[in-house]
Amino acid sequence: MNRLAPASVNSEKPASPGAKPSSGVLSTATAARLSAGFWILWATTLIGGTLVSFSDPASLPQSPEIVRLVSHLGSSLFLVGAAWMWFLGFSRSPAATTVALFAVGMVLGTIGDFFNGNALQDLVPLRDPVLGGIASFALGHICYISGGLRVARRLGFRSRARFWGPIVFWQLFALVGWYLVVFRGAKGGPGVLVWAALPYSMLLAGLTGLASSLALADRRFILLALGGILFLASDLILAFEMFRGTFPHATHAVWLTYGPAQMLIVFSLGLIGRVECESPVTTPNG
Repeated sequence: MNRLAPASVNSEKPASPGAKPSSGVLSTATAARLSAGFWILWATTLIGGTLVSFSDPASLPQSPEIVRLVSHLGSSLFLVGAAWMWFLGFSRSPAATTVALFAVGMVLGTIGDFFNGNALQDLVPLRDPVLGGIASFALGHICYISGGLRVARRLGFRSRARFWGPIVFWQLFALVGWYLVVFRGAKGGPGVLVWAALPYSMLLAGLTGLASSLALADRRFILLALGGILFLASDLILAFEMFRGTFPHATHAVWLTYGPAQMLIVFSLGLIGRVECESPVTTPNG
């Protein structure tokens, strides 16, 4: 029989059966809705800016290059907003650190975009702004990998081959790609940028391999793995353009793989947060 306290004694509304305390500053439902809003802004900015840049230059208020730059950097900033919305949704849960690592990784990637777009050259003058981009992205990948390793521990891999196999495969793929595209394509011999690209390529391949391992253990991580693969593809396209020679619409090719790659990583944060809040398992998918 239900017992209700008189209103004069206790005016608080009883908690509904099965109700759970908020896992963050925002409820996860609110975080998901806000993140979806940022996703719409991201898609509109990236795709809309790309389409507008094909217009007659005389009809544009700025040059197509400026339109593309604003579109690209703006789309990355919207993904930063989406990532931090997810953090606010899990900030009081066991997933807080993991989601924060991915959010910081997205921030560092955006800083790398600003370096590559020469938007930080006045503030941080470098001999080659791409070096700043490589450093920022490398730190971002370290954050992504650190977060991914926390998820892997939560899943409790039983098979080392299942965990390390995809990582080794993508690292070898990146090493061959770096040799064929960057090392052999460098004019005048390998310089600082060529050698800096090697550890960066291995970090990026490590992220792709780790995401692939997570997807093999749990199919829900397929989108995260696809994000890692697209990220690697975008960097190979960029490296080809830098070291082998440009080609028509190279910038669009880079951003229409890189942008969705980052989006899929951020889009996966809701899943990552939920998995981190689950009880650890010891035998995922055999």
